[in-house]
Amino acid sequence: MVDNRGHESQGSESGERERTRRRVWREANRERIAAQARDYRERNREALAASARAYRERNKDAIREKAKLYRERDKEKRREYVRGYNDTHRDRKNEVARESARRVADRKRAEAARVEAEAKRAEKRRAYAREWYAANREQYLAYQREQRTKQKDADPDAYRAVRRAANKRWRDSHKDEQNARQRDRYRVEPRPDLDARARYYAAHAEALTARKRERYWANHEEELAKQRAWREREKRRRAAGLPTRALHRVPAAERDANQAGADEFFARTYTPAEVAALMVTPARLIARWERDSERARVASYYVLGPEISSVAMKSAARRARAERARAERDAAAKAVRDAENARLDAIARAINDGLRHPRAPRSFHDRDDTAPVHGPVALDRTGIHL
Repeated sequence: MVDNRGHESQGSESGERERTRRRVWREANRERIAAQARDYRERNREALAASARAYRERNKDAIREKAKLYRERDKEKRREYVRGYNDTHRDRKNEVARESARRVADRKRAEAARVEAEAKRAEKRRAYAREWYAANREQYLAYQREQRTKQKDADPDAYRAVRRAANKRWRDSHKDEQNARQRDRYRVEPRPDLDARARYYAAHAEALTARKRERYWANHEEELAKQRAWREREKRRRAAGLPTRALHRVPAAERDANQAGADEFFARTYTPAEVAALMVTPARLIARWERDSERARVASYYVLGPEISSVAMKSAARRARAERARAERDAAAKAVRDAENARLDAIARAINDGLRHPRAPRSFHDRDDTAPVHGPVALDRTGIHL
């Protein structure tokens, strides 16, 4: 019979010897094993990276939970390890940081160079396109007309939709320029525009009225707010006595003349004597201003009547009321102080009258010549002296 326990003991001893032999071999060939591992990683970098990504993708939830558990469990240990590593590898960390900064700077410079090169190529292409267009303008325009005709014949509705969208994009991108051009043309000669508008309004009166009505009800609250603001503004204008707003268009020739006169006025230079003369207001102008001011006050009083309605008169009345109220308060306070002082004086007189006792005058005829004399007592270092 075969003893199984003997075989098992022999197998365990041989396995232990084999593991010991391998451990000794690994210790003796540590550098060789590390070099082989590095060489394998270098040769299979892409495969290892793909395998690692696939593993992380398959087990991302488990990896996340394990990392979270590790961070929570060994928080202080990790902090101590990081602090110790930073203290012992300060030079290495600084070098890594410098290398990273250099790589970032190199990438930025490369990106800037790429963008600049692309801009130069684009500008070169645009310059070539402009030159080619200038040299072949008629040929290019004929080709465009031919292509538009083909598109229109193939699908008229789609062609019109594309053209409307293109025209709208162009108008939206050149809105300010087109509005300024139209305003200038209207100022120079408004009659053609007015005639064209009148003809258009006469031909489309009902459609325009319906469109205005629709726009009004679509923005009903906004329109009402505008009307309220206009009424409030007109009410303030009439209360202040201002005239009706009357703006008028200035023709281009008059506007150019005004601009030239303004440029000439502000561009000229003044001598010190002229500056000194401008700094002094003539007496005749001051007298004229005072007369005009007095006439304006009289006219305002005549229009407004005795009622206080202007801002200046309201301010003067408010100041007068404040002065009267202040004087009344001061008089009331003074009356209270006088009454209190009188009361205190009466109390003091009563106290003084109670403390004073009248004494009959002494008679020199009843004085006894043999009685001792009582004089003032004086104290000094030697005692009492009479």
